[in-house]
Amino acid sequence: MNRIRALREDRDLRQVDVSYATGIDQKTLSNYETGKTQPDANALIRLADFFHVSIDYLVGRSTVSTFAYEEIVMDIENVQMQLNQIKATLLQSNAPIQTLLSRQDVPRQEKKCTEDTV
Repeated sequence: MNRIRALREDRDLRQVDVSYATGIDQKTLSNYETGKTQPDANALIRLADFFHVSIDYLVGRSTVSTFAYEEIVMDIENVQMQLNQIKATLLQSNAPIQTLLSRQDVPRQEKKCTEDTV
């Protein structure tokens, strides 16, 4: 259960802090972190809820914590907002597309030439 320790340390928490917040004895948490004992279902639920991660992440069945998932969602939403701004700029402009694409403030992607586009 090294993930419990990693999550706790990432948040600059002591075992006693997690113990107080979850109701799990500090010595029991220590045993989880060192692998001496394994948490039962109730302890996993408490820890997952406290750290805002999935139980699968806690037990090593997933490499994506809920926190990372939320960051990915936020990144996707930011990209969508940027795309909407570019779309609005293109729709409001009467300039030819090539002129707009040559502007420095509008990001562009190079189109790769493939057999399908030749």
